[in-house]
Amino acid sequence: MKQGRGGRVKSLLILFAVILIYLCGCSPKHFSRGIETPLKIAFGSCVAYRSNKIWQEILSKQPDILIVSGDTIYIGDNEHGNLKKIRERYRDTYRTPAFLKLKNLIPVYAIWDDHDFGYDNADSSYAYKEVSKRAFLNQWHNGQKKNFLNDSLAYAVHLPQAVILFTDNRTYRINAASRDSENAAYFGRAQLKWIKSYLKIKDSRPLIIVSGGMLLAEGRGDGEMLEDYRAEFRELLDALAASQRKVIIISGDAHFGAVIKRYWRGRLLTEYVSSPLAAAVASLKRAGSDSFRRKIYRKGSNFGMLTVKSRQSGYEIVFELYDLNGRAVLRDKT
Repeated sequence: MKQGRGGRVKSLLILFAVILIYLCGCSPKHFSRGIETPLKIAFGSCVAYRSNKIWQEILSKQPDILIVSGDTIYIGDNEHGNLKKIRERYRDTYRTPAFLKLKNLIPVYAIWDDHDFGYDNADSSYAYKEVSKRAFLNQWHNGQKKNFLNDSLAYAVHLPQAVILFTDNRTYRINAASRDSENAAYFGRAQLKWIKSYLKIKDSRPLIIVSGGMLLAEGRGDGEMLEDYRAEFRELLDALAASQRKVIIISGDAHFGAVIKRYWRGRLLTEYVSSPLAAAVASLKRAGSDSFRRKIYRKGSNFGMLTVKSRQSGYEIVFELYDLNGRAVLRDKT
């Protein structure tokens, strides 16, 4: 059938829109979102077993993106170095109707921590790290290596309302023999330089740093907190304090939810913690004490929600932590 001029113009416009969406790597819904529209970010960490309910509750809050911030699975004792078994672990853990619906509706981003990388508190010496990496890429990046920092799994996502840094605390990790060891590394030199480069950029959009482990919490000498790596800790916090950008840290690993606020060189730094999505909750002894922890929730599974809003005076970020029944149990605003 012969197509009229109006039909040809319409076809060309549709083709142009499809090409734009493809080149931007985003769906029509997210391509049309502007700076004036609030951005809702759901996040959480530590997924040891399959749970449809937690994903259903996240789905009910209608987030724009989902971030799984470490320990996206727990590799079993007999699965280390076995690509087939690790992939099966991913498939079994995330084979739920609510998660699959989330993945089809919105972008899902992830970073790893020790349990989806290797054994508890494993560092760069872990023998099967390349196997774990292949499985992780297969699950979260369709098997592709794209825009990562060097050979790490660190990457950045630029949105109209925020820039998000997804950090990698395993690839360059060298566990500390002591808190003052010169050889110890949490992020490593290249990644620390990369993070600092974003802190120096003059950009009105907030910078959201995603970490598998807590960055502002008090060190305990067990190598799990950034403060256990004193040189990197001081360097990063100096850069955070000096930055002209609004910066928020979101993290996991702790097996409790928390609000952490810490003054450094006169600036109040903020970190929001959500853990676990589907795993055991930390005991009172394990949670320990922390003079910088303002609020804590450790009664069960939870997820965080950040809402980024553009105001005339700048950006406002609202944090809410929800329990397994979708009730808000912690709130904060910066």
